[in-house]
Amino acid sequence: MMMGEESRVLAELARGPGVNRRETHTPTTAPGVPVTWPIRVLGKVERNRYNVVLVDLGVPGMVPVATSAPFEAVNLHESFLAEGVIAAGSYAMAVRMGARWAFYRAP
Repeated sequence: MMMGEESRVLAELARGPGVNRRETHTPTTAPGVPVTWPIRVLGKVERNRYNVVLVDLGVPGMVPVATSAPFEAVNLHESFLAEGVIAAGSYAMAVRMGARWAFYRAP
């Protein structure tokens, strides 16, 4: 790239006030393995705990396919003391933290 073109690209990528971009970033480990995974909510267990499955997003426009057995994950957006309201069939990105899974999804 020429110097002028680099400046133009950087200016386009700069985040100024009022810019509303819908982007998702997934952190990765050194060899490029994702540390977040897409999930589908199957139903609520209790409060902010849900049964979920990992899904393969596949081809755009196709329904994601479950790739794991159901497991429990906690929605960190909701209070630990209140009843959760995430609907079954909702999608989110989850992260494994030690022996537990967590995700952040607003209703």
